[in-house]
Amino acid sequence: MTLTLPNENKWMYDFVRDLLTENGKRSWKRWIYSDEYLLDIEELETLAKSDRHIPDKAEFQQQSLMMTPAQVKEYADYIAERYHENQWGMRVQMFLQMLDKNFAETLKTLNDALAVAVVDVNDDKYEDFHFPEFKVVNANRYSVPINAVTPEHNGNVVQLVGTLVYLSDPPEMEYTNRVYQCNSCSSVFESPEATKKCFDCGKESVEFLEDDPNTVGRNFQKAVLQENVEDLARSAATINIKFYDGLINQFTPGDRVRVTGTITLEKIPKQNSYYYWLNVISCTNLDDDIVKVTENDLKEIEEFRKKNPDPLQALAEMFVPGIVGYMEVKKAMILQAASGVELDYSDRKERGRIHILLAGDPGKAKSQFLMACKTIQERSFYISDTSKAGLTVAVSIVGTKKALVPGIMVLANNGTACIDELDKMQKEDREGLHTAMEQGTISKSKAGMRGIFKANTSVLAAANPEYGRFDLERNIPEQLKIEASLLDRFDLIFWFIDRPQTRDELMQMAMKVLMPKQNNEKSDFLKKYIKIASYYKPELTVRSAEAISETFANLKEASANSASIGMRTMHAIRRLSEASAKIRFSNVVEEIDIENAKSLIIEAIKPIGYDLDRLSGTGSSMRAIIDQIRTMMKTLGTSVKVSDLIHNLEGLGIKSLDIVEAIESMKKTGDLYEPSYGTLQLV
Repeated sequence: MTLTLPNENKWMYDFVRDLLTENGKRSWKRWIYSDEYLLDIEELETLAKSDRHIPDKAEFQQQSLMMTPAQVKEYADYIAERYHENQWGMRVQMFLQMLDKNFAETLKTLNDALAVAVVDVNDDKYEDFHFPEFKVVNANRYSVPINAVTPEHNGNVVQLVGTLVYLSDPPEMEYTNRVYQCNSCSSVFESPEATKKCFDCGKESVEFLEDDPNTVGRNFQKAVLQENVEDLARSAATINIKFYDGLINQFTPGDRVRVTGTITLEKIPKQNSYYYWLNVISCTNLDDDIVKVTENDLKEIEEFRKKNPDPLQALAEMFVPGIVGYMEVKKAMILQAASGVELDYSDRKERGRIHILLAGDPGKAKSQFLMACKTIQERSFYISDTSKAGLTVAVSIVGTKKALVPGIMVLANNGTACIDELDKMQKEDREGLHTAMEQGTISKSKAGMRGIFKANTSVLAAANPEYGRFDLERNIPEQLKIEASLLDRFDLIFWFIDRPQTRDELMQMAMKVLMPKQNNEKSDFLKKYIKIASYYKPELTVRSAEAISETFANLKEASANSASIGMRTMHAIRRLSEASAKIRFSNVVEEIDIENAKSLIIEAIKPIGYDLDRLSGTGSSMRAIIDQIRTMMKTLGTSVKVSDLIHNLEGLGIKSLDIVEAIESMKKTGDLYEPSYGTLQLV
């Protein structure tokens, strides 16, 4: 293996050596495969602007007249250093001009020089490795919004920022030279473009020689980059991009990235329009830069823990201080961000992700909580009133081909999907959430395409009752227009109910909203704390498992109809307890964690009067009326007029509206049918 540079590029070798040593100020070492070489464009721009004054001979003599010999030498060294800095700045400026003129070619030459400078050609372990390359960072001089890319950018380098919403799998091949053999005349020829016709005889009987040494190509991976939608007041623009070589399979859908590359145009067949493609040269995952924990941060967090024996309460008080009250909701969201522990058994998995639903009257800060999630979660996506395709996976056009493009549940993998207006979605759209919320995967098969996507995603959803406000005397799920099977997948459902308040209570609340407590902590403190907490993997001891079992049994016993408290509730207690242990930076679930989980579950069901049975669709009070209907019909006869049934039940103190609702419920379940208008009969 040999590494050489053409004569016209040998100067680049010296440039790389100076670049790696900061013009001689720092020693450099040979390349190790894990090393990362950064080409910081902003730093180079600063170096290029350096233009320090250098005294001429007369000025030097004048300044040195009153100096000692030692001072004269020091002054001469100082001038020499400035001279070298100016020379280096001029070389950097020339290099930047070359980048502007032909970015891709200049970077290739620079990487070739890097390999010559740092790779030991006598070391066999480098033989099969990808050679070191500079990673371009901070190339803001080339920054362009995605929606501002035009045909004028064709062939130019740009830097784009956005979210990866699609990645192809597996990688494809892109050929710059192809070798063909004609099956008719046996001639062999080369072509840079794909062809079906022989260059010699003109017949369409050619065979592509993919393994021929003169066939030149490289792997690439297609992707789609979309503008970050958080601050947009319009639909988000997208652009097709291609990852090459070492960048393949380094990213996942949902990653926020900064990409640098060159723009090319691809004509759409039979149309007078083009696709834009960005051929990626360098890509940085911005999610990796969102939260960086320093030594000072660790000290600050440790001091916080010493000051606050109940860290969950203290963190909840810091979280969204502009929203007054709702302390239990804030605690739940912090536990959701920390997450429970995923359990992987030989025959099944138990999710660790926590799902929360905020359901209730309008104007109760539900949407604000959803949008505040990004202040504690590294990977949080907000969406409102979406379709099934937007939630799970959609079929879209990428380039000239159809592809499966993931929705928010996939994009928010290992984060939180904040879904507003859940009740406004169509029932068939919500059905797409069932498997994702429980199994952490989404399987899609459509139009000959099949894909399985990871969706290890927490769900924080908000919903309003059908007629604006809850009527607690009626069936809760029907007022939400959300099926019980989906409600069952939420670990916590908080009921936001606008109850009557006194004048003083209203004034006190208004003052807290107008004059909220100031959060003196750094804005990113919560994220850093939760990031550290998420590394812990607390385990259950025999004692804590017994405590969870006892808590579960007590809740089941307290329910008016214990059938509504099932094993999902037990797992919810387990997940919340594990998340609480994480917040305490503990690897063991203890009694305090189980108490935290228990208090949240009880707080969540308080507004519906501890009637836990309502969560499964039919409350205990409604079941009592249904039992009365069965008894009354057996007394009156198998076939009973509706008017007679209502009249007799009203005599027992039951409201007519509740009787009608119970009758309709029995019809739906098949317990009653109507053989003729106005007449009922038991099945």
